[in-house]
Amino acid sequence: MGEPQYSGSFSPDQSTGGLLSLRIFYSILVAWSFFAFCVTAQSTAAVNLTPPKEPAVRPLIGRAYPNDADRNRLDDRIDLRIKRTETLIKSAMTVDERQKAEAGRSQVLSIELIFKEQITQEQMTDFLALGGKIDYIYKAVSYGWSGRLSLAEISLLPSRMGEALVLVEQARQMELHMRLATRTGRVRPVWASPGYDGDGSISIAIIDTGVDDSHADLNGRNAFWGDYTPDNEPLPRDVLHHGSHVAGIALGTGDALGTGTTLRFTQSGDLSPLGAEFFYTCPFDFPAVNTTWYSEAKYAEAGPTSLWHLSTINGNPSFDDPGVVFSGSLVSGAYDTSVYDHASVFSNDAAHGLYPAFLQNNDPISLYAVSHRLTNFPVVDGHNTLSGVAPECNWVGAKV
Repeated sequence: MGEPQYSGSFSPDQSTGGLLSLRIFYSILVAWSFFAFCVTAQSTAAVNLTPPKEPAVRPLIGRAYPNDADRNRLDDRIDLRIKRTETLIKSAMTVDERQKAEAGRSQVLSIELIFKEQITQEQMTDFLALGGKIDYIYKAVSYGWSGRLSLAEISLLPSRMGEALVLVEQARQMELHMRLATRTGRVRPVWASPGYDGDGSISIAIIDTGVDDSHADLNGRNAFWGDYTPDNEPLPRDVLHHGSHVAGIALGTGDALGTGTTLRFTQSGDLSPLGAEFFYTCPFDFPAVNTTWYSEAKYAEAGPTSLWHLSTINGNPSFDDPGVVFSGSLVSGAYDTSVYDHASVFSNDAAHGLYPAFLQNNDPISLYAVSHRLTNFPVVDGHNTLSGVAPECNWVGAKV
């Protein structure tokens, strides 16, 4: 699916022995207003410390989680912290070393307790008796609560909370990239049971820039379409791609990629508004594996231009520091056709994302499309790699 686009420009510095000196000037071309739903953690004093009522729609709770390999109902990261602390205590040679090691046992972690059924007053009382703090009690999306407890006491939770406890999970930083969203949100373990991926009697409304109903992940499931802009498109259409991107997250089937190991996507648009050496950005995440990245650029007849393959630190799109870019390739100079082919080999890591850049030229380029293929994209499980949350649902499209 597409991403919000910005423009940038850079010029290669050939005097650095092939290293790229980049300077990007960002200007926002399109701004979107959208609705977001969020849960704000409440202070302990504001929490009503009584079990909530059974919700009208029962939460779907997975029984197994990839971050609990030994099935002891503790997040594997918590297990690792406990083992490291015990090792430090046992190996301490001085009183000072032992005191520092034992201090690790009193470290307070932010955690979530997940239960397979509605929580009880006794469970909450036992948690508080261990010195825990309850920050938020889930009323609809889960059974359990988020709170804080010392590392030493966390190890007692599986026995104190009883068989209803499914997992004690350490709080995790929100993932930046959408290909990880369904795993971070614990959607995939629930999908292991049939029927939990939506239903054709349910339609999800996408109120955005439109929806591309020709996309393999979205086609055939349109329940309604309305264009409320002056464009007045009679059929579903999405030039800017953001609405299709959102629809893919909500209900995309992932059929376009399936469980294949070659990631494919296409950039397209019109470079006419941009000056020479400017481009539309399209940063994307890629797993920490070796890959060969193939790109083919097609555009309306014009002179030669440049197609770059870059890699940059996640979350830092400015490129002001040349050290941000650790790999790059240039195609330019000897071309007078309207097609470029280019391939690069990258050894990526989790801290970096990849970044294509197809540049406007002094001989202006208008319409263009760049198709990309990246090998060695890992298969996660039996589900389509880029599945949305509810791929069996239909969609209602409203362009606004």
